Amino acid sequence: MAKIRTLDSFQDYVDSEMAWRIKEVAHLTSTIKSSRSLAQKTMIRASIPLLYAHWEGFIKNSAGKYIEYLSNLRLKYSELEECLIVLGMRKQLNAIVTTNKHDLISESLRFILSGQSERATLNFDSAIQTESNLKSHVFDNIAKSIGIPVESFTTKYNFIDESLLKRRNCIAHGEYLDVNAQEWENISKETLTLMRNFKNELLNNASTKRYLKNRGVTASV
Repeated sequence: MAKIRTLDSFQDYVDSEMAWRIKEVAHLTSTIKSSRSLAQKTMIRASIPLLYAHWEGFIKNSAGKYIEYLSNLRLKYSELEECLIVLGMRKQLNAIVTTNKHDLISESLRFILSGQSERATLNFDSAIQTESNLKSHVFDNIAKSIGIPVESFTTKYNFIDESLLKRRNCIAHGEYLDVNAQEWENISKETLTLMRNFKNELLNNASTKRYLKNRGVTASV
């Protein structure tokens, strides 16, 4: 896929990334409703891990493309919000914290102090760490790392951990879990709402240039 270099291409990517997931979840819901008895229970069990995969996949992929988009704007570190500066300088920050070698510490510190005027290179991997599961605290860290406000999500952290992730893990580990069609519909709707909210926050950040330390700053040439 072509690199994300413009706001329009970023929006197109996020819209497309969300659209196919909505269609698939809608198809699953329709199939579950039309199924009966054991077939319905089997469909629900199979659908919950897939729903979780959509949750993790959308958050990780869309956040990654947002970072790619920002990196391609050719901004300087001095123009960015602090959370994004950390993404670009995490290697140097980690070196200072983890090593006792004077030369490495000095080199890293010089880069941090004098590198503000350099073009920012944001590290995708340093922000998108989903570990083994996209738990609420992992989501929280990803959102804060890329400058997404978490206030509208925190009330749903228990849902993420208990209603979605815990159920997914039970099924993935071969445990029996009885979830009815109405419960599935509620879980799927809530999950899609979280994904839509994250999408809206990303697009709002991009369109209003909330990634800039000063909103009036334009991309460097």
